[in-house]
Amino acid sequence: MLIKFLKHTGAARKGQEADPDARRAIAYLLGKVVLKPRAAGGPKVPTPRATKPIHISGEAWLVSRTCAALPFQHRYASGVIAFDTGDIDIAAWTQGDPALRGMTEALMRDFEDLAFAGIPEAHRPEVLWVAHTDKRRLELNFLFARAVMDSRGRLRAINPKPPEKIGIAMWEAFRDSWNHRHGWADPQAPERHRDLKLPGSVISTPARDIEGNPTFDIRQELAIEIGNQIDLGGIASRDDVLTWLEGQGHRIKRKGRDYISVECLLSRDRSEPPDAPARYARAIRLRGDLFDQRFTSPAWLDECGWTAGGLAPERRDMRGAADALARLRALRAAHHRDRLGWPEQAPEPEPEAPDDIEGLTCAWAPPAPDSPTGIRAKARRPSFDETRLPEDLIAKLRFVDYRTGRMWLQDGSSIEDLEDRLKPRSRSHDTIRLIIAQARLKRWSGISARGDAAFLREVTRVAFAEGLEIAGRDAGMDEIVQDELARLRAARAVCRVPLVASGGAGTAAHFVDVFRDADADAALAASVFHSGALAIPQLKRDLRGAGIAVRAAPDARASFPLRGDTA
Repeated sequence: MLIKFLKHTGAARKGQEADPDARRAIAYLLGKVVLKPRAAGGPKVPTPRATKPIHISGEAWLVSRTCAALPFQHRYASGVIAFDTGDIDIAAWTQGDPALRGMTEALMRDFEDLAFAGIPEAHRPEVLWVAHTDKRRLELNFLFARAVMDSRGRLRAINPKPPEKIGIAMWEAFRDSWNHRHGWADPQAPERHRDLKLPGSVISTPARDIEGNPTFDIRQELAIEIGNQIDLGGIASRDDVLTWLEGQGHRIKRKGRDYISVECLLSRDRSEPPDAPARYARAIRLRGDLFDQRFTSPAWLDECGWTAGGLAPERRDMRGAADALARLRALRAAHHRDRLGWPEQAPEPEPEAPDDIEGLTCAWAPPAPDSPTGIRAKARRPSFDETRLPEDLIAKLRFVDYRTGRMWLQDGSSIEDLEDRLKPRSRSHDTIRLIIAQARLKRWSGISARGDAAFLREVTRVAFAEGLEIAGRDAGMDEIVQDELARLRAARAVCRVPLVASGGAGTAAHFVDVFRDADADAALAASVFHSGALAIPQLKRDLRGAGIAVRAAPDARASFPLRGDTA
């Protein structure tokens, strides 16, 4: 994945009229037919897109009117987030795959949060998002007005990509952190270095001869000739490239950090007199490894994979991209707050989920450092750590959205983390296993489940297998408990050894049911005692009050109410 900000800002440019209301830019994003050259350098003609654009979000009319009302020369910012063909499954994304759509929505949301860091959401400009898939890969195009309101209600210009090094580094860190997290293609990977980088128009619409056969662009012809000279030993650096170009009669117009602008000498027409002045074509830009100022020796080209005998390029280490992004995001937010006068915003509280929500609720957890008890303790975000899940569940994960607290599985199901609640988006067995595993990672000792009987039954079975206690009872849970007690009674009827019921108890009544209705010999529990939700001395008093004999426990370390003589 890569991010590219376009030069189009609404201001008049060389060879182009001004577009103050962004109408032409919006028409290009949303149009089914666009003006494109049939061949590189040829005239632009109406060309239907292979697939129609997909409007994702943002109101085009609002963006256009906002741009038209601005008093600035540069009125809008536009660009594209482009994915490699192997990053996103185009067919699945177009059909609305929830995991892929959730992934791209999270990416767009994070993009806006970085571009407008430190600015309250209510005062950010409308962002138009349009997806293009006509190039057999996903492109997320964006366009928004380059203006925000400051704390005094004044209109202020804003540049989403500052030209300073810190601005460039910020978007590079954003790109690298997302690519590293999801394994997307790295545009800066050494193996992706190109000896020659061609403009998009040349790649998408290659030049053709009279018979319609593809021909080499002048840039490609020069790169081939320079490559031959390198193989023969005649060129060993960019300075040699410059000397060779001038020796061929071409004129060097400009030298940049990673490019050379050159006016190529045109061949003479037979009808021209011998003393006619030389003619030159319009300047073109040569960009790539061959024209980079770092090309000072053949060894540098070898590192870029120029020769077959060169060393295999090493992949870039992007593990620190997330930390760099967090630091640069904070600097960006501080800059906006200082310039626009907005105070630092406290994080908004999580919305309260309805009481009848289907899913799991934290019943008790280990005591927090600042809490004397652990009853109804909440886990702090970020709480997702997919690396600590069971290996078979890790293999079934598809996407983790850390900012919204959602986990997606390969089958399209997902769960949502609401801090003290876990909400499943489906009834699959893997989804239930995932919410139970997440509850364990959040160090919940007990859970309270809500849902229909089928959901509660599956949750109860998985929770019992994982040693997680179930607290609270409703009609559905009572039905499940009765079924479990019936199973215990059936086991008691054929069992000739002591029967121990383990897991699932949350109150003293649960122990009474196990001893009285299922005739178990012993009941085992752990989390309900460790959390402080139930005290052992009180439990024993309740059991004795229900007519169940339990062994006296003068030793405070005794932990299990065991049937037997009280002596």
